[in-house]
Amino acid sequence: MERLSNVEREAAYQRLDAQIFALERQILELKRKRNELAYISRLPPELMASIFKQYRHSTTGIRWIKGTTHVCRLWRQIALDCPPLWSHMGTSMKSDCLEAMLDRSKQSALRIDVRVTTRLPPAPVVEALKQPSRLREVRLQGPPILLSKLVAPWSGPMPALKSLHVRASDEAHFPIFPTQFTRDTFPRLGILDVVGCGPMFRFDSSFVGLTRLRITSELPPDGRILDALSNMTGLVELDLELPFSEMDMTFSSTVSTPVALSSLQTLVLKGSCRGCADLLANLRLPMPLGMTIDCEGDNERAVSSLYSALASSWWSNPVVRSIHPKPRPMRLFDRLSVLGDYPTEIELSGSSHCTRNFFDFTFSLSPGQQPSTLSRLVRRIMSILDFVGPRTLEMRGEIGPDLENYRYFLTRRHATSLESVTTDDPFARYFITYLKTDPTLRSPYGDAQGDQQLYLPNLKTLRFDNVWFDDDYPPLRAESLIDLLERRLGVGGKRLDVLGFRYCHAMQVSEVEALRGMVEEVEWFGPAPDSDDED
Repeated sequence: MERLSNVEREAAYQRLDAQIFALERQILELKRKRNELAYISRLPPELMASIFKQYRHSTTGIRWIKGTTHVCRLWRQIALDCPPLWSHMGTSMKSDCLEAMLDRSKQSALRIDVRVTTRLPPAPVVEALKQPSRLREVRLQGPPILLSKLVAPWSGPMPALKSLHVRASDEAHFPIFPTQFTRDTFPRLGILDVVGCGPMFRFDSSFVGLTRLRITSELPPDGRILDALSNMTGLVELDLELPFSEMDMTFSSTVSTPVALSSLQTLVLKGSCRGCADLLANLRLPMPLGMTIDCEGDNERAVSSLYSALASSWWSNPVVRSIHPKPRPMRLFDRLSVLGDYPTEIELSGSSHCTRNFFDFTFSLSPGQQPSTLSRLVRRIMSILDFVGPRTLEMRGEIGPDLENYRYFLTRRHATSLESVTTDDPFARYFITYLKTDPTLRSPYGDAQGDQQLYLPNLKTLRFDNVWFDDDYPPLRAESLIDLLERRLGVGGKRLDVLGFRYCHAMQVSEVEALRGMVEEVEWFGPAPDSDDED
């Protein structure tokens, strides 16, 4: 090979580099033409931008950036020309990435997700929060002192804000928000979810667009939550945590009539029985409605006031009366469970007769309360809600006051709605004894048999939990249960859909097979039945 001088070698390098560059440009051009043949490349840029935004929302982190801007020049240009694609910012991203996104978002509405612990978020996030007119969805979580600094610039209108979620990691003992929540300040606000800090409402403003409201730990000043609710006619979900102290709970209001929340679909209340009762007494609730009430009380009067307020706010609703002009029983509770040892809980859950949404209530009996208090409480609840129609009964607890509660419940007319019974020892013995007194449908309710009359025409499921079927107590022998089901069928009673046994003992295989012929299905969980040839 001819020996080249340095000048000649450098010139050769340049010629070869030029040829390589030309070939690379040619390859890129060929790739571009090839990509143009694909159907996706023929889509309008507006449609491609919409696809990119959907892809952005369906992924986590920043993977979407590589999937949209690192494929081809066409896609990159479409992505860079779509400001809304870059409008979702969060503290999980690096500062340089956040700065680029804020710049590329132009003037589009922003979605910001901030979680802080000991320091403020990166500067681009702070800068974005200083532009309240651009904020559309905001989620803030952290200590109150940092949150107050982040929302300090929110002193003017926020016309684009639709959703605001604020979580104070510690209870805020000072106002976090620098302004009152008014229709003029937040005209498009639809979701307001604040935990650990309470917003201040201007009570003469109507939040027609607000559909979801959640406030915990602190209510509007002077307890005027009712005034605020009266201006939120479009509420679909309401979640309030009321103070547990009776001294802290007041509901002053300028509203002379109960507040009607006709669009409400879900109601969640947490607090003292008295506080929940006072709020419910000032509301008119629609039906159907899903309700969850989690409260504490230490006496019958507090719990009774809660149930009275519930009956008044729900069943007395004029909307309900217009649907049912004639009084009709409303199946409000589907489940009644009484646990024996105090501290005791009464759990009642259910729904109206036209919906499957459930109402849940938990009552905790404080330590030191006598069991007789629980018995009186159960009966008082039943007397308040005469239209109760439970479908499921769980019999558990201790023989004594609990047995009297079950006797009282089962001998009332509303026990006829029972469809499912679950019982264990010793209540299984009690229940079968009463079933043998009348296998249902033989005579009407309230005949000469008195308290021992059980009228359960709708019973479909009977389950035994940890019961010994032995010879020590004849009613619990398997043959007694077989005889009971035969008598039920003999008087025209319906076959049970399910007969269940969970960890039951001393029943033989042949007895289980005999039971299978009398019901639609036998469920067996736990140890296998005894072999027939065992002694």
